[in-house]
Amino acid sequence: MTLLKYKNAIFLIALSLLVITGCKKNATPTPKPIPQTSDVYVVGNIVASNGKSVAAYWKNGVVTKLTDSSTNAFARSIAVSGTDVYVAGSVSDNTGNSSVAAYWKNGVITHLPSDTSFPSSADAITLSGSDVYVVGFTIEAGSYVATAYWKNGILTKLSGGSPNFFKRAIAVNGNDVYVAGAIYPSKSPSVSVYWKNGILIRPADTLSFTFSSAIAVNGNDVHIAGTTLAKNNHYVATYWKNGVSNMLADSSANSNADAIALSGNDIYIGGTSVYNGMNMATYWKNGVKQQLTDIASNSQGHAIAVNGTDVFVAGINAFGAVYWKNGTAVQLAKSGTANGIIVIPRLL
Repeated sequence: MTLLKYKNAIFLIALSLLVITGCKKNATPTPKPIPQTSDVYVVGNIVASNGKSVAAYWKNGVVTKLTDSSTNAFARSIAVSGTDVYVAGSVSDNTGNSSVAAYWKNGVITHLPSDTSFPSSADAITLSGSDVYVVGFTIEAGSYVATAYWKNGILTKLSGGSPNFFKRAIAVNGNDVYVAGAIYPSKSPSVSVYWKNGILIRPADTLSFTFSSAIAVNGNDVHIAGTTLAKNNHYVATYWKNGVSNMLADSSANSNADAIALSGNDIYIGGTSVYNGMNMATYWKNGVKQQLTDIASNSQGHAIAVNGTDVFVAGINAFGAVYWKNGTAVQLAKSGTANGIIVIPRLL
């Protein structure tokens, strides 16, 4: 499981121009329509012919490879500011055996520092003004895993031992930094949590095996998407608002929530659910499920973005990296996976 990716959009605002439609003195001004479209950015990985993973992103379907196939690299999240494209992920170190957290700005890599020689990785990236925030994990001696984030390359470790196989998410609201993830309390299973400015906050229902994958903040409301392990050992897609959980599916089959997007009063959650024994990319709008079916079965949803009435879900299907726009698949590559997506409205 990639294991919601989360995801910033920068909206460009233009003023409508009034055009006089005649030469008469009292001619009525008529607004000139402004055609609008959008740029779709998707980030993920392509599997090279030698089996190595190549970090890449697509803008409107056109691929930009961030690494070659000499070593493994993984791209998991994307953010855009004007003409600048930021991608977070990890690359193999000089030995090729251990991962190092990193991000790319316009294709130029920055390795993120750790105070140990053990592996690290980046799961998500977001921008706030001129500040670049990246969240992931570092591994300490004794296999202790610390959720961590970097602000402009400066490392901050967060309290609580954490599983390294679940992804983290980050959101910035004004001066507040929110990080979603999971911890291992003493003698307890994994628990979905978030940190606000470094302070650990646990949801009300902490008895189940839970973990978080995505976070979004609107005013004082904190929205988290993740997964709960039910008593029958099935995973159930779950959404928390201010610490109160809401199951998005029953436990008769596996499901998981991997991403979240807010649009007005609507809450969109992307993930995967099982139907007739097969994984299917899925999203929930205000709790109502929509499975994304096409000619390729066994699909997964890893990220979600909303632009007006259009819903975009990025992930993987039987053919490789893909995204769906309003349920229609757009194939990006014949291998690999799509891990993040953002949509930038563009005025022409």
